Amino acid sequence: MEKHNKVMKLAEASFEEISNYVEMGDPDDIESGYEQLYGLLKKLDLSIEKAKDQMLETEQTLSQILEWSNGEKTKLKTFRDMKSKLKESLAKIQVDRDSNH
Repeated sequence: MEKHNKVMKLAEASFEEISNYVEMGDPDDIESGYEQLYGLLKKLDLSIEKAKDQMLETEQTLSQILEWSNGEKTKLKTFRDMKSKLKESLAKIQVDRDSNH
């Protein structure tokens, strides 16, 4: 669990960084931000699964594990929302590029 908390803190810091430079609207930054966010989400999902395994080993109840897991997945909503927003921006950028050629 402690390791997952560290992963989450690092992901939150990275999320802030991604948010800041994506706001500038540069297409390369948006594409890079999308790729970074995709990687962060994969890492966080894996971390949640590992933490759940550790919780099972420490004999926590299924309801405790599910409650914790649902809480962590709720935290990921912000990351997923940003990823969707960036994906939409990338699609718009591609349409703009296609119409200019």
